[in-house]
Order: sequence, then C-alpha cells, then structure tokens
Amino acid sequence: MSVQVLHKKEKELRGWKFAIARFVSNVLSPLTISVPLFGFLVWVDSQNPAVHFGMGLFAVYAGLLFFYLLLPVLVLVIFLKKGKIKTMEIRKRSNRINPFIFGLLCYIGGLFFTTWVSDGVGLLLISSLSLMVVAIITATITLFWKISIHCAGISIASVFVLEGWSQIIFHGAPELFVVLLALLIVGLVVWSRVQLRAHTFAQTLGGVLLGFILPLAILRIFSAIW
Repeated sequence: MSVQVLHKKEKELRGWKFAIARFVSNVLSPLTISVPLFGFLVWVDSQNPAVHFGMGLFAVYAGLLFFYLLLPVLVLVIFLKKGKIKTMEIRKRSNRINPFIFGLLCYIGGLFFTTWVSDGVGLLLISSLSLMVVAIITATITLFWKISIHCAGISIASVFVLEGWSQIIFHGAPELFVVLLALLIVGLVVWSRVQLRAHTFAQTLGGVLLGFILPLAILRIFSAIW
C-alpha cells in the first residue's frame, strides 16, 4: 500500500474521530447534561420522605433549568455578540475568566433557589452546593490553568446519578456494571476533549478528579451530619 493511500486513510480516520468526539462533547457538555440530571434529581428527592418542595415538581425543575441552563446560555450569547469570546466552549483560557464569574453567579442563584424550594436536605440541595463549590474552584484554577469543565461536569453528574440510583433503585451500593458504565461515559468525555485538542490529558484528568472527589466529600459530610 502506497504512502499516499496510508495518509488518505489516516486523514479519513481522523475525520471520523473528530466527528464522533464533537458529538460526544456536545451531547455530554455541562449545559446539555443539566437537563436530564436535574430532572432525575427532582424525581429522586420527590421519593425522599425527608424532603418536601414548596411548589410543584415541574415548577422546581423549570426554576433549576433557568439558573443552570438558560441564564448561563444567555451569558455566553451576550459575550459572543460582544466579540469577547469566539465559541461557546471558550477555547482560550484568558477569555474564560469573566464568563466563569457570571456563570458562578448563576450557580449561586441556583443554590439559593434550591434552598428556598426545598424543605429538608436531599440530593438536589447537596448537588447544588457541590456545583457552586466546584465552580468557585474551577474559576480560581482557570486563572492559571485550563482545567476541563466538561470533565468536571460529567464527573459530578455521575456521582449524583449513582447516588440517586443507590437510594431509589438499588437501596444500597449500585451494581458494578452501572459504575463501569458511568466510568465509561466519563472516559468518553475525556477522550473527546483530548481528541478535539481542547485540553491536554492532564487538564481532563484534573477536571475528573475535581468532579469526583469534591462532591463525594460533600456527600459524606452531609451523610455524617444528617
């Protein structure tokens, strides 16, 4: 096989890899996964007798999407319109600072909203607190290092989905295949971000570790207190 044919096949393979990586990155972005994640957490807390909502479940869900999806998207669109950023992903680290600050304000608003509508401590409140803490830390790290928000987001989501499943479905530790599936999904996001050259492997690993360790620590603290 000639060198030209080999280069052609390699280029085609890279094209397919890029397309798959782009699809994975878009479908499993922090904004996208907020839609099923908060729907799941609202449902989990609705099954918890220790948690009561001050309004209907749909209203709670809509309020969460306002703070965790609509407002952050609006912030990004405004920055795009003003030319402050070139894409929604904000590839350049130095351009991330101001959008992250506004995003953090959205997360603080989300935590206040969750506290207001929740009577009792459930996964929804703990996840909102975890998101705010992780947002503060990632914004601080971004001042000098481009940590992966995609990887942090999917890791946080995995922690709370597994915790919710363990409470409602498994009534104990989730089965091994569910944990492996969650890790596979996290691994796909890591691969996609590296494949797209949006991050180095170290930056994705940093996001994964932050997204796993901090929420797990906060969960354990709340479990010890309540």
